[in-house]
Amino acid sequence: MKHIVGSAENYEAGDLLSISVAEPRKFERSAVAYDEKLVGIVTKTAGLVAGGGDDNRGSIIMALAGRLPIKVSGQNGPIAVGDYLAASDVPGYAMKAVEEGKVIAIAMEAFSGATSGDSGKILAFIAPQWYAGSNGSKVGSTLQGSGAVVQGGTSSVINNYNLDPSAAITFSDLTVKKLTVGSSDEPAGFTMFDTKTKEPFCIIIEDGVLKTIPGVCSTATSTPPTPTAPPDQAGEPPPPTSTSTLPADDSLPPEPLPSATSTPSEPPPELPSENASTTPTIPDSENASSTSGVGE
Repeated sequence: MKHIVGSAENYEAGDLLSISVAEPRKFERSAVAYDEKLVGIVTKTAGLVAGGGDDNRGSIIMALAGRLPIKVSGQNGPIAVGDYLAASDVPGYAMKAVEEGKVIAIAMEAFSGATSGDSGKILAFIAPQWYAGSNGSKVGSTLQGSGAVVQGGTSSVINNYNLDPSAAITFSDLTVKKLTVGSSDEPAGFTMFDTKTKEPFCIIIEDGVLKTIPGVCSTATSTPPTPTAPPDQAGEPPPPTSTSTLPADDSLPPEPLPSATSTPSEPPPELPSENASTTPTIPDSENASSTSGVGE
């Protein structure tokens, strides 16, 4: 391959190659972490070389598929079998992918290097795709469906692909023309976060009315919890409440207030006491008769 930046002697087997920005229509060693322009790996052996011939003898060969040794760095820590490999910021070297971005291969051997200064070669399987992060799913060649990837200019569009229903994919920005959430057999909602409290809320449609339920949609419920009485009051009926209402009678005139000049009522007559003497009292009157019933 003649379309490389610099001399072929500057490249070796296992180098990661990306599309050059400085020199269009040429390739160069990748030197950007998670380089999106990553396209292949330099190899010395190939089962099939396309575009070969006498003019290409002595040129480097870029592998696009298959198994081959790849140069790796410990920039993101040790590499285990099955880890996805992305471009590192060490020119020509790959590293373990731990963030969202373009990956070039899957490790078929382990690598114990733990720093960017540790380097070596391991066997890997070339599988260019987009990686959604260590907690997400892999998107790219693992997409399943009858659609096709249509490339034009500098953009690519994925059409009519169905992802694994259990996949959890994270996008930093997503724009769609039509979105369907759930189905008639399995209605569903979507989770949003309160801008003030930062708490999650599940947005659903129930009886044609938009509702919000606290919590994420996988655990939220539209049925409020049944309140329970305190332990000391459980099972005890509430105390009865007695109320009485006096009838209003507008026909009765109000009673007049007592006058300040009114004559006080006479006190009730005194009743004789049980211990009072029964001896009659003889009046002492000057006009009374002085007769006597006793003879001299």
